[in-house]
Amino acid sequence: MTVTRYGKELWSGPITVAADQRVIVYISNGKEKTKPWKRGSECRKDCIPGDLAENAPRFKAGIASATVVVAPVSGSVSANPSKIDCNQPAQLAWVSKETVEADMSGMSPVPTSGEKTISPRQTTTYQLTASGPGGVVTPSTTVEVNPVVQSSLTASPPEISYRRIGDKIIKQESTTLTWSASNIDAVSLDPGGSVDPSGTKSLTLSPTQTGDGPVDEQFKYTLKASNVCGGSDVKTVAVHMKGSVEPIPTVLLHSVFFPTAYPTKDQPTLGLVRSQQEVLSNLASGFKQYLEYDPDAKLTLGGFTDERGSNKYNDALSEFRVQLVKDFLVSQGLAAEKIDTSAYGKQKPLDKTTVSDLQSRNPNQPPEKRVRDSRTTWLAYNRRVDVVLVPTNAESEKFYPNQASDSDVLWQRPKPRRTAVEGSN
Repeated sequence: MTVTRYGKELWSGPITVAADQRVIVYISNGKEKTKPWKRGSECRKDCIPGDLAENAPRFKAGIASATVVVAPVSGSVSANPSKIDCNQPAQLAWVSKETVEADMSGMSPVPTSGEKTISPRQTTTYQLTASGPGGVVTPSTTVEVNPVVQSSLTASPPEISYRRIGDKIIKQESTTLTWSASNIDAVSLDPGGSVDPSGTKSLTLSPTQTGDGPVDEQFKYTLKASNVCGGSDVKTVAVHMKGSVEPIPTVLLHSVFFPTAYPTKDQPTLGLVRSQQEVLSNLASGFKQYLEYDPDAKLTLGGFTDERGSNKYNDALSEFRVQLVKDFLVSQGLAAEKIDTSAYGKQKPLDKTTVSDLQSRNPNQPPEKRVRDSRTTWLAYNRRVDVVLVPTNAESEKFYPNQASDSDVLWQRPKPRRTAVEGSN
Protein backbone atom coordinates (compact mmCIF):
# COMPACT_ATOMS: atom_id res chain seq x y z
CA MET A 1 0.00 0.00 0.00
CA THR A 2 1.14 3.48 -0.77
CA VAL A 3 -0.39 6.43 1.08
CA THR A 4 -0.18 9.84 -0.52
CA ARG A 5 -1.50 13.25 0.35
CA TYR A 6 -1.82 15.97 -2.22
CA GLY A 7 0.43 13.91 -4.46
CA LYS A 8 3.12 13.52 -1.82
CA GLU A 9 3.98 10.01 -0.62
CA LEU A 10 3.57 9.66 3.12
CA TRP A 11 4.15 5.93 3.51
CA SER A 12 4.52 2.80 1.47
CA GLY A 13 4.68 -0.86 2.42
CA PRO A 14 2.96 -4.25 2.48
CA ILE A 15 -0.05 -4.85 4.78
CA THR A 16 -1.53 -8.23 5.68
CA VAL A 17 -5.18 -8.11 6.84
CA ALA A 18 -6.75 -11.36 8.13
CA ALA A 19 -10.45 -12.04 8.00
CA ASP A 20 -12.53 -10.17 10.57
CA GLN A 21 -9.55 -8.13 11.63
CA ARG A 22 -8.67 -4.52 11.43
CA VAL A 23 -5.13 -3.28 10.88
CA ILE A 24 -4.09 0.20 11.97
CA VAL A 25 -0.96 1.60 10.36
CA TYR A 26 0.85 4.53 11.99
CA ILE A 27 2.21 6.14 8.89
CA SER A 28 4.65 8.24 10.85
CA ASN A 29 6.77 5.23 11.76
CA GLY A 30 5.26 2.26 9.88
CA LYS A 31 4.16 0.41 13.04
CA GLU A 32 1.03 -1.71 12.85
CA LYS A 33 -1.70 -2.54 15.35
CA THR A 34 -4.20 -5.33 14.81
CA LYS A 35 -7.68 -5.39 16.44
CA PRO A 36 -10.74 -7.62 16.02
CA TRP A 37 -13.41 -6.31 13.64
CA LYS A 38 -16.69 -7.85 14.72
CA ARG A 39 -18.72 -5.98 12.18
CA GLY A 40 -17.21 -8.11 9.45
CA SER A 41 -18.26 -11.45 10.90
CA GLU A 42 -21.63 -10.16 12.12
CA CYS A 43 -22.48 -8.74 8.76
CA ARG A 44 -21.74 -11.97 6.94
CA LYS A 45 -24.41 -13.64 9.04
CA ASP A 46 -27.26 -11.13 8.85
CA CYS A 47 -26.27 -7.93 7.17
CA ILE A 48 -28.95 -5.34 6.72
CA PRO A 49 -29.14 -4.18 3.18
CA GLY A 50 -27.35 -0.90 2.80
CA ASP A 51 -25.03 -1.53 5.78
CA LEU A 52 -21.60 -0.05 5.40
CA ALA A 53 -19.84 -3.36 5.97
CA GLU A 54 -22.05 -5.15 3.44
CA ASN A 55 -21.43 -2.66 0.71
CA ALA A 56 -17.85 -1.72 1.59
CA PRO A 57 -15.47 -2.99 -1.00
CA ARG A 58 -12.93 -5.13 0.72
CA PHE A 59 -10.47 -4.91 -2.08
CA LYS A 60 -10.56 -3.44 -5.50
CA ALA A 61 -7.92 -4.73 -7.85
CA GLY A 62 -6.04 -2.26 -9.85
CA ILE A 63 -2.76 -1.94 -11.61
CA ALA A 64 -1.19 0.32 -8.96
CA SER A 65 -3.64 1.02 -6.22
CA ALA A 66 -6.28 -0.35 -3.82
CA THR A 67 -9.15 1.36 -1.96
CA VAL A 68 -9.91 0.55 1.72
CA VAL A 69 -12.97 1.87 3.65
CA VAL A 70 -11.97 3.71 6.92
CA ALA A 71 -14.67 4.16 9.68
CA PRO A 72 -15.30 7.89 10.55
CA VAL A 73 -14.43 9.28 14.02
CA SER A 74 -17.37 10.50 16.20
CA GLY A 75 -17.50 12.18 19.61
CA SER A 76 -19.51 14.29 22.03
CA VAL A 77 -18.86 16.15 25.29
CA SER A 78 -21.27 17.53 27.95
CA ALA A 79 -21.22 19.21 31.37
CA ASN A 80 -23.77 18.81 34.14
CA PRO A 81 -24.70 21.35 35.37
CA SER A 82 -23.60 23.77 32.71
CA LYS A 83 -24.05 26.81 35.02
CA ILE A 84 -22.40 26.88 38.46
CA ASP A 85 -21.49 29.27 41.25
CA CYS A 86 -17.86 29.77 42.18
CA ASN A 87 -16.25 26.62 43.64
CA GLN A 88 -19.24 24.42 42.78
CA PRO A 89 -18.47 21.16 40.95
CA ALA A 90 -19.71 20.04 37.55
CA GLN A 91 -19.44 16.63 35.91
CA LEU A 92 -17.71 16.62 32.55
CA ALA A 93 -18.49 13.55 30.36
CA TRP A 94 -17.30 12.64 26.87
CA VAL A 95 -17.70 9.75 24.41
CA SER A 96 -15.85 9.06 21.16
CA LYS A 97 -15.78 6.22 18.63
CA GLU A 98 -13.23 5.06 16.11
CA THR A 99 -10.74 7.14 18.07
CA VAL A 100 -7.09 6.46 18.52
CA GLU A 101 -6.18 9.56 20.56
CA ALA A 102 -8.28 11.99 22.60
CA ASP A 103 -7.36 15.27 24.23
CA MET A 104 -9.39 17.76 26.31
CA SER A 105 -8.48 21.44 26.23
CA GLY A 106 -6.89 22.52 29.45
CA MET A 107 -6.13 18.94 30.45
CA SER A 108 -3.60 16.28 29.64
CA PRO A 109 -4.57 13.57 27.14
CA VAL A 110 -7.72 11.78 28.28
CA PRO A 111 -9.23 8.37 27.63
CA THR A 112 -11.30 8.13 24.46
CA SER A 113 -14.41 8.11 26.72
CA GLY A 114 -14.79 9.06 30.35
CA GLU A 115 -15.93 11.44 33.09
CA LYS A 116 -14.23 13.99 35.32
CA THR A 117 -15.35 16.31 38.11
CA ILE A 118 -14.35 19.89 37.40
CA SER A 119 -14.64 23.21 39.25
CA PRO A 120 -13.48 26.04 37.00
CA ARG A 121 -12.95 29.52 38.46
CA GLN A 122 -14.20 31.31 35.38
CA THR A 123 -16.46 30.55 32.44
CA THR A 124 -14.60 27.85 30.48
CA THR A 125 -15.15 26.02 27.18
CA TYR A 126 -13.99 22.39 27.15
CA GLN A 127 -13.18 21.04 23.68
CA LEU A 128 -12.65 17.38 23.00
CA THR A 129 -10.29 16.57 20.17
CA ALA A 130 -10.83 12.97 19.04
CA SER A 131 -8.64 11.65 16.22
CA GLY A 132 -8.35 8.36 14.43
CA PRO A 133 -7.84 6.87 10.96
CA GLY A 134 -11.29 8.18 10.03
CA GLY A 135 -10.52 11.82 10.81
CA VAL A 136 -10.71 14.34 13.67
CA VAL A 137 -13.76 15.74 15.50
CA THR A 138 -13.76 18.64 18.02
CA PRO A 139 -17.03 18.77 19.97
CA SER A 140 -17.16 21.24 22.88
CA THR A 141 -19.26 22.36 25.84
CA THR A 142 -19.15 25.50 27.99
CA VAL A 143 -19.44 25.75 31.77
CA GLU A 144 -20.64 29.19 32.88
CA VAL A 145 -19.25 30.33 36.27
CA ASN A 146 -21.11 32.94 38.32
CA PRO A 147 -18.53 34.99 40.31
CA VAL A 148 -21.04 37.45 41.83
CA VAL A 149 -20.96 37.65 45.66
CA GLN A 150 -24.14 38.70 47.44
CA SER A 151 -24.03 39.83 51.07
CA SER A 152 -26.02 41.78 53.66
CA LEU A 153 -25.26 43.37 57.05
CA THR A 154 -27.74 44.99 59.46
CA ALA A 155 -27.70 46.32 63.02
CA SER A 156 -30.78 46.13 65.22
CA PRO A 157 -31.41 48.54 66.75
CA PRO A 158 -29.25 51.00 64.80
CA GLU A 159 -29.40 53.53 67.68
CA ILE A 160 -28.61 52.72 71.30
CA SER A 161 -28.57 54.64 74.59
CA TYR A 162 -25.83 54.88 77.19
CA ARG A 163 -25.65 56.58 80.57
CA ARG A 164 -22.95 56.44 83.19
CA ILE A 165 -22.80 58.28 86.51
CA GLY A 166 -19.37 58.29 88.07
CA ASP A 167 -18.11 54.71 87.90
CA LYS A 168 -21.58 53.14 87.60
CA ILE A 169 -23.30 52.36 84.33
CA ILE A 170 -26.95 53.29 84.63
CA LYS A 171 -28.04 52.35 81.11
CA GLN A 172 -26.18 50.44 78.42
CA GLU A 173 -28.25 49.16 75.51
CA SER A 174 -26.89 46.51 73.15
CA THR A 175 -27.30 45.97 69.43
CA THR A 176 -27.20 42.83 67.30
CA LEU A 177 -25.34 42.52 64.01
CA THR A 178 -26.87 40.11 61.49
CA TRP A 179 -25.09 39.15 58.28
CA SER A 180 -25.22 36.68 55.41
CA ALA A 181 -23.10 36.04 52.32
CA SER A 182 -23.42 33.61 49.42
CA ASN A 183 -21.12 32.36 46.65
CA ILE A 184 -18.08 33.04 48.83
CA ASP A 185 -14.86 31.49 50.12
CA ALA A 186 -13.99 34.00 52.84
CA VAL A 187 -16.02 36.33 55.06
CA SER A 188 -14.68 38.79 57.65
CA LEU A 189 -16.14 41.39 59.97
CA ASP A 190 -14.15 44.52 60.75
CA PRO A 191 -13.63 44.84 63.63
CA GLY A 192 -13.92 41.19 64.56
CA GLY A 193 -12.03 39.02 62.07
CA SER A 194 -13.18 35.93 60.18
CA VAL A 195 -16.80 34.87 60.62
CA ASP A 196 -19.16 32.20 59.29
CA PRO A 197 -21.00 32.92 56.01
CA SER A 198 -24.08 33.85 58.04
CA GLY A 199 -24.65 34.62 61.69
CA THR A 200 -25.46 37.10 64.42
CA LYS A 201 -23.39 38.87 67.06
CA SER A 202 -24.61 40.79 70.08
CA LEU A 203 -22.60 43.91 70.92
CA THR A 204 -22.56 45.83 74.19
CA LEU A 205 -20.77 49.08 73.43
CA SER A 206 -19.16 51.74 75.60
CA PRO A 207 -18.27 55.29 74.55
CA THR A 208 -14.66 56.07 73.75
CA GLN A 209 -14.70 59.44 75.50
CA THR A 210 -13.07 59.64 78.92
CA GLY A 211 -14.48 62.90 80.23
CA ASP A 212 -17.94 63.89 81.41
CA GLY A 213 -20.45 65.26 78.93
CA PRO A 214 -22.99 64.23 76.30
CA VAL A 215 -22.30 61.08 74.29
CA ASP A 216 -22.87 61.14 70.53
CA GLU A 217 -20.73 58.53 68.76
CA GLN A 218 -20.91 56.21 65.77
CA PHE A 219 -19.46 52.70 65.64
CA LYS A 220 -18.93 51.33 62.13
CA TYR A 221 -18.80 47.66 61.17
CA THR A 222 -17.79 46.37 57.72
CA LEU A 223 -18.52 42.95 56.22
CA LYS A 224 -16.11 41.82 53.49
CA ALA A 225 -16.97 38.75 51.39
CA SER A 226 -14.96 37.31 48.47
CA ASN A 227 -14.36 34.18 46.39
CA VAL A 228 -11.46 32.74 44.40
CA CYS A 229 -13.28 33.53 41.15
CA GLY A 230 -12.64 37.25 41.60
CA GLY A 231 -16.00 38.18 43.10
CA SER A 232 -16.27 40.41 46.17
CA ASP A 233 -18.77 42.52 48.08
CA VAL A 234 -18.51 45.00 50.97
CA LYS A 235 -21.29 46.11 53.30
CA THR A 236 -20.99 48.70 56.09
CA VAL A 237 -23.40 49.53 58.90
CA ALA A 238 -23.21 52.22 61.60
CA VAL A 239 -24.49 52.01 65.17
CA HIS A 240 -25.32 55.39 66.70
CA MET A 241 -24.83 55.81 70.45
CA LYS A 242 -26.42 58.70 72.32
CA GLY A 243 -26.38 59.39 76.04
CA SER A 244 -24.23 60.97 78.70
CA VAL A 245 -21.31 60.49 81.06
CA GLU A 246 -22.09 62.35 84.27
CA PRO A 247 -20.22 63.10 87.47
CA ILE A 248 -21.52 61.72 90.74
CA PRO A 249 -24.38 64.04 91.75
CA THR A 250 -23.58 66.44 94.56
CA VAL A 251 -25.83 66.14 97.59
CA LEU A 252 -25.81 69.49 99.40
CA LEU A 253 -25.59 68.41 103.01
CA HIS A 254 -26.35 71.30 105.34
CA SER A 255 -27.69 71.08 108.88
CA VAL A 256 -31.16 72.52 109.42
CA PHE A 257 -31.65 75.06 112.25
CA PHE A 258 -34.78 75.80 114.30
CA PRO A 259 -36.09 78.68 116.40
CA THR A 260 -36.14 78.23 120.16
CA ALA A 261 -38.84 75.76 121.35
CA TYR A 262 -40.21 74.98 117.83
CA PRO A 263 -41.98 72.92 116.68
CA THR A 264 -44.41 72.11 119.50
CA LYS A 265 -46.79 69.29 120.25
CA ASP A 266 -49.73 71.51 119.32
CA GLN A 267 -47.95 72.97 116.29
CA PRO A 268 -45.84 70.11 114.88
CA THR A 269 -45.52 71.73 111.42
CA LEU A 270 -44.36 75.14 112.62
CA GLY A 271 -40.72 76.08 112.92
CA LEU A 272 -39.19 75.10 109.59
CA VAL A 273 -38.49 78.60 108.32
CA ARG A 274 -38.15 79.53 104.66
CA SER A 275 -34.34 79.54 104.47
CA GLN A 276 -34.19 76.03 105.97
CA GLN A 277 -36.91 74.80 103.62
CA GLU A 278 -34.67 75.91 100.73
CA VAL A 279 -31.80 73.95 102.27
CA LEU A 280 -33.98 70.84 102.38
CA SER A 281 -35.33 71.38 98.84
CA ASN A 282 -31.78 71.46 97.50
CA LEU A 283 -30.95 68.38 99.56
CA ALA A 284 -33.96 66.47 98.20
CA SER A 285 -33.17 67.43 94.60
CA GLY A 286 -29.56 66.32 94.88
CA PHE A 287 -30.43 63.14 96.73
CA LYS A 288 -32.97 62.05 94.10
CA GLN A 289 -30.26 62.36 91.47
CA TYR A 290 -27.81 60.57 93.73
CA LEU A 291 -30.20 57.62 94.00
CA GLU A 292 -29.69 57.02 90.28
CA TYR A 293 -26.02 56.50 91.07
CA ASP A 294 -26.59 54.50 94.28
CA PRO A 295 -30.15 53.17 94.63
CA ASP A 296 -29.31 51.81 98.10
CA ALA A 297 -28.31 55.17 99.55
CA LYS A 298 -30.23 56.59 102.53
CA LEU A 299 -30.37 59.71 104.68
CA THR A 300 -30.04 59.66 108.43
CA LEU A 301 -31.44 62.61 110.41
CA GLY A 302 -30.23 63.44 113.90
CA GLY A 303 -32.23 65.96 115.98
CA PHE A 304 -30.69 68.15 118.71
CA THR A 305 -31.73 70.88 121.15
CA ASP A 306 -29.89 73.44 123.22
CA GLU A 307 -29.21 72.78 126.89
CA ARG A 308 -32.26 74.58 128.32
CA GLY A 309 -35.18 72.54 129.63
CA SER A 310 -35.55 69.05 130.99
CA ASN A 311 -34.29 65.93 129.27
CA LYS A 312 -37.84 64.73 128.70
CA TYR A 313 -38.89 68.01 127.11
CA ASN A 314 -35.81 68.16 124.87
CA ASP A 315 -36.11 64.51 123.81
CA ALA A 316 -39.62 65.23 122.58
CA LEU A 317 -38.55 68.52 120.95
CA SER A 318 -35.73 66.88 119.02
CA GLU A 319 -38.18 64.18 117.93
CA PHE A 320 -40.56 66.85 116.62
CA ARG A 321 -37.71 68.43 114.68
CA VAL A 322 -36.47 65.30 112.89
CA GLN A 323 -40.04 64.31 112.09
CA LEU A 324 -40.78 67.72 110.59
CA VAL A 325 -37.62 67.54 108.46
CA LYS A 326 -38.49 64.01 107.31
CA ASP A 327 -42.06 65.02 106.41
CA PHE A 328 -40.77 67.93 104.37
CA LEU A 329 -38.32 65.71 102.47
CA VAL A 330 -41.10 63.24 101.75
CA SER A 331 -43.21 66.12 100.42
CA GLN A 332 -40.32 66.82 98.01
CA GLY A 333 -40.60 63.36 96.51
CA LEU A 334 -38.32 61.21 98.68
CA ALA A 335 -39.53 57.82 99.83
CA ALA A 336 -40.09 57.63 103.60
CA GLU A 337 -38.12 54.38 103.79
CA LYS A 338 -35.07 56.23 102.49
CA ILE A 339 -34.97 58.41 105.63
CA ASP A 340 -33.99 57.22 109.11
CA THR A 341 -34.31 59.46 112.17
CA SER A 342 -32.73 59.71 115.60
CA ALA A 343 -33.56 62.17 118.39
CA TYR A 344 -30.77 63.05 120.83
CA GLY A 345 -32.38 65.89 122.82
CA LYS A 346 -29.73 67.93 124.54
CA GLN A 347 -27.24 65.07 124.49
CA LYS A 348 -24.11 65.39 122.38
CA PRO A 349 -24.14 69.22 122.20
CA LEU A 350 -21.55 71.13 120.20
CA ASP A 351 -19.13 72.65 122.69
CA LYS A 352 -18.33 76.37 122.62
CA THR A 353 -14.88 75.82 121.15
CA THR A 354 -16.33 73.90 118.23
CA VAL A 355 -18.97 76.59 117.67
CA SER A 356 -16.34 79.30 117.77
CA ASP A 357 -14.29 77.42 115.16
CA LEU A 358 -17.37 76.94 112.96
CA GLN A 359 -18.17 80.64 113.17
CA SER A 360 -14.62 81.58 112.19
CA ARG A 361 -14.77 79.33 109.11
CA ASN A 362 -18.36 80.14 108.22
CA PRO A 363 -18.52 81.59 104.69
CA ASN A 364 -21.46 83.69 105.88
CA GLN A 365 -19.99 85.77 108.66
CA PRO A 366 -22.36 86.85 111.48
CA PRO A 367 -23.35 90.40 112.41
CA GLU A 368 -21.30 91.99 115.16
CA LYS A 369 -23.98 91.50 117.79
CA ARG A 370 -23.88 87.73 117.34
CA VAL A 371 -20.15 87.79 117.72
CA ARG A 372 -20.49 89.65 121.01
CA ASP A 373 -23.31 87.39 122.25
CA SER A 374 -21.45 84.12 121.94
CA ARG A 375 -23.75 82.23 124.34
CA THR A 376 -26.85 82.92 122.23
CA THR A 377 -24.90 81.88 119.17
CA TRP A 378 -23.78 78.69 120.92
CA LEU A 379 -27.38 77.86 121.86
CA ALA A 380 -28.56 78.56 118.30
CA TYR A 381 -25.96 76.16 116.87
CA ASN A 382 -27.37 73.31 118.97
CA ARG A 383 -30.99 73.78 117.81
CA ARG A 384 -30.56 71.80 114.63
CA VAL A 385 -31.03 68.60 112.67
CA ASP A 386 -27.90 67.03 111.15
CA VAL A 387 -27.99 64.98 107.95
CA VAL A 388 -25.73 62.02 107.15
CA LEU A 389 -25.53 60.40 103.70
CA VAL A 390 -25.33 56.60 104.00
CA PRO A 391 -23.28 54.58 103.10
CA THR A 392 -20.62 57.25 102.49
CA ASN A 393 -21.24 58.67 105.98
CA ALA A 394 -20.75 62.18 104.66
CA GLU A 395 -22.09 64.64 107.27
CA SER A 396 -23.89 67.91 106.77
CA GLU A 397 -22.06 71.20 107.13
CA LYS A 398 -23.00 72.85 110.42
CA PHE A 399 -22.47 76.44 109.33
CA TYR A 400 -25.16 78.72 110.76
CA PRO A 401 -27.27 80.66 108.16
CA ASN A 402 -26.06 84.05 109.39
CA GLN A 403 -27.10 85.92 106.24
CA ALA A 404 -30.57 84.37 105.83
CA SER A 405 -33.44 86.86 105.98
CA ASP A 406 -35.05 84.82 108.77
CA SER A 407 -31.82 84.25 110.74
CA ASP A 408 -32.90 86.63 113.53
CA VAL A 409 -35.95 84.46 114.23
CA LEU A 410 -33.70 81.41 114.33
CA TRP A 411 -30.97 83.01 116.42
CA GLN A 412 -32.84 84.80 119.22
CA ARG A 413 -32.61 83.17 122.62
CA PRO A 414 -36.25 83.58 123.78
CA LYS A 415 -39.00 81.63 122.06
CA PRO A 416 -40.15 83.76 119.09
CA ARG A 417 -43.75 84.80 118.78
CA ARG A 418 -45.88 82.45 116.76
CA THR A 419 -46.68 85.19 114.22
CA ALA A 420 -42.99 85.81 113.64
CA VAL A 421 -42.37 82.13 112.98
CA GLU A 422 -45.46 81.81 110.78
CA GLY A 423 -44.26 84.81 108.79
CA SER A 424 -41.01 82.94 108.06
CA ASN A 425 -42.55 79.49 107.71
